[in-house]
Amino acid sequence: IDNADQAEPKGPFAWTKLPTVKADGWINGSSFDLFVGSHDGYRRLASPVIHRRWVFSLKSEFWLVRDRAEGSGQHQLDIFWHLNPELLSRSENPDTFLQPDGMSGLRIITAGDGWSRELAATWWSPVYGIRQPLRALRFGRLATLPSELATLIVPVADGKLRQGELTMIGAESLSESVRAYSYTTPEKEHGIVFAAAKPWSLRDWASDAEFVYWGRRNSRAPWSIIMCNGTYLELAGERLFACSRPVLRCEIIKTEEKIHVLCSDNERLVVNNALHKLWTDFEPVMPDSAKGGGKVTG
Repeated sequence: IDNADQAEPKGPFAWTKLPTVKADGWINGSSFDLFVGSHDGYRRLASPVIHRRWVFSLKSEFWLVRDRAEGSGQHQLDIFWHLNPELLSRSENPDTFLQPDGMSGLRIITAGDGWSRELAATWWSPVYGIRQPLRALRFGRLATLPSELATLIVPVADGKLRQGELTMIGAESLSESVRAYSYTTPEKEHGIVFAAAKPWSLRDWASDAEFVYWGRRNSRAPWSIIMCNGTYLELAGERLFACSRPVLRCEIIKTEEKIHVLCSDNERLVVNNALHKLWTDFEPVMPDSAKGGGKVTG
């Protein structure tokens, strides 16, 4: 931020002051991981800034990284992704970086207005005393805070390039405390919402959760729904499930044979008829630990 590092160096192997780093939350689910952390390394600026980062991993699919600069005033923001020196980019796919054999690598795309993008020359040290050139993917902008950028990292395997677009959705109708993103491919749609712990609504969805994810194929019913730190989730005006108090996580995962209901507090979970309507040929299945305590209605 403002061309300053997170810590003030004092010689080659020392710092004047190190930032205070916090893990604000870390949730491990069956189909996902969600981490949020922050540091105050830029509090020393004349106009203090807190950097907060969310990392959402949808297992076997992608990682979404949300970087948010919290504060006030205008600041120069720069985000660098340091690429493995073996990864190569091609002019026809500038956001995709592959191993020399072209079979595996990463696709890196972003959602955020006004951000520049370039491959910047930098360096790395593979061992002590050696300095070698390296490329970094740099995103930058001059922004009035608070400001954020979402970066999607999609693995490439078997030489198959993953086509898709990451966009911010509903920004004009949402408050500053709610941000939502959509990652769409020819086969799938992924929706991701970050929010403060208070009620919100977006398109057909409504909740009081701090995090919500849904995944579906084209316009079909979702095959996966995730809610974190919330008490309810609604779709098209109908409540899918609710809890008597906020739960750390709740996952609804549809497989070919069953609907799996996984909740960190099954005794307080109520699954409603609306969830049955999504998949009329299936009955929700709760873990053995929930039998006799969890509530499934309808």
